Amino acid sequence: MSWQDEATTIVEGRGEVTDKFDFAVFAVSIEGKGKTGKAAKESIQPKITELVSVVGMFTDNAKIDKLISFFTTIPYTDYDNDRKPISGYCTTFSLRFEVRELLMVNEVHDAITDLDVRAYSPMFMVDSAHRETMNEEAFKKAFQHALDQLRNQKHTITDVSKTFSNHLCKIVGWEVLPANSDSDFNYSKNAVTLGGRSESSPQLIIEGKAKVSVSIRVGFKFEKPRDD
Repeated sequence: MSWQDEATTIVEGRGEVTDKFDFAVFAVSIEGKGKTGKAAKESIQPKITELVSVVGMFTDNAKIDKLISFFTTIPYTDYDNDRKPISGYCTTFSLRFEVRELLMVNEVHDAITDLDVRAYSPMFMVDSAHRETMNEEAFKKAFQHALDQLRNQKHTITDVSKTFSNHLCKIVGWEVLPANSDSDFNYSKNAVTLGGRSESSPQLIIEGKAKVSVSIRVGFKFEKPRDD
């Protein structure tokens, strides 16, 4: 029999935890074309050298970590003004890295976007261990909220924990409710990215806060006290 039956008191609880992000992920790409794959790669080599040099300047101060780079080369066909096909190869160099010193995010972003590359706005994230801690804290808050809801429903119960110890009330089941836009782990919903800068009105990349929200449904059953 399902624990969600007519004899079960079901309450819902919600817990939310916010904290600072741990790092920002940058993704940069450079694209070039050539008659051959080799020619396409060689066409962007000067830009790659310049990009790697700029990133290297921030390695220590910005605590840059986990640099990952790779090439992808695919054939392509364009058409000239006379609609004649022009065939060749397109190569994309991609570079991904983490910035651990969040105070340096704007400076790194400015330096990269000064180059002839395609640079995306950084994504703010937290480490996996940090995420698990936040998940646990949010779950505890959600469960406590469910207990508070139970107190509100059962006015005759003044001490739920005491009731549990007397075996008048027991938990018969619980489930985490499906995640939605407001309840799943949020990497960057609160991150604000404002593009463009000027000396009179500088626009900054603001990391905001990481947020975890958990919603749960808990079932309780009330029983008569046991005879000792």
